[in-house]
Amino acid sequence: MKSLIVRILLGISLTALFPAFTLAQGASPLELGSRIVPDVLGVLVGPNINYASGSFDTGCPCTFSGGFGVGPSVGLMYEKNLLSPSPNWRLGTLNFGARLLYEQRNISSAFREFEQTAVESISQKGQFFTVPILFRHLAETSFTMLTLTPYLSWSPFTQAQGILQGVYFQVGLQGGYVFNQSLKHTKFSLNETVKLPNGEVALIEFVKTGNNSVVVQDSASISSVNRIQFGASIAAGADIPLGREGGRFRLTPLVQYTFPFTTLADYDGGARSFRISTLNILLGIKMNLQDVSN
Repeated sequence: MKSLIVRILLGISLTALFPAFTLAQGASPLELGSRIVPDVLGVLVGPNINYASGSFDTGCPCTFSGGFGVGPSVGLMYEKNLLSPSPNWRLGTLNFGARLLYEQRNISSAFREFEQTAVESISQKGQFFTVPILFRHLAETSFTMLTLTPYLSWSPFTQAQGILQGVYFQVGLQGGYVFNQSLKHTKFSLNETVKLPNGEVALIEFVKTGNNSVVVQDSASISSVNRIQFGASIAAGADIPLGREGGRFRLTPLVQYTFPFTTLADYDGGARSFRISTLNILLGIKMNLQDVSN
């Protein structure tokens, strides 16, 4: 009799402490089948917003610090479910995934400085005067990369209703390879005219171009670039079902921020370096690799 009472009390205690477990054990095969989370394949497209830190050199030689730019991203993603508990589980679902992106990370950086410049007098041909002129230097760089980001994706609101149900958060590690790069350095005169020591007011223009700007450097390479890149990423997004509920296709807006571990370029024996942090704003279409709507 005592043994029977102990068994009953133990059963009640387990039911109270682990309701999700006991209900899952009692669920029918049909209910268990409806909780299957299929593998997912998707395509992604959108801009990347890039923020540069540190400095890089051009062939002037000139040194540019910081910078900002926007470029395109396009790629593929794959996800596989790691944790698909019973509907009574309150901690959401956990997926493992990977995102492969083709990215063009662009940066524009500029500075201004006065330069002592030789200006030819118009009234006295062949006579040059050295005067200070304000110039703007603009460097436009582009790094074309393939990046692979394995990640863990957590969907905490699977019990909610509406769009909140599809909200997810991701953390991952990123590896990348820079397979193409370019640099264009343009110099602009910010003074239209300058007063010469002889009292003459001279029009400022570059002899080479006949206007107030000239391309100083246009090349396919930047010195000291590290082609192998590593970083960490955090991301957030939401899955929005398309068509009937439980269908195979979902629209998924996604924002990903990448922190670089490695530098893009190093100078002066590592005393100076150049890095790019990237914010990807992506829109994707996901497809379940099996139909679970039935």
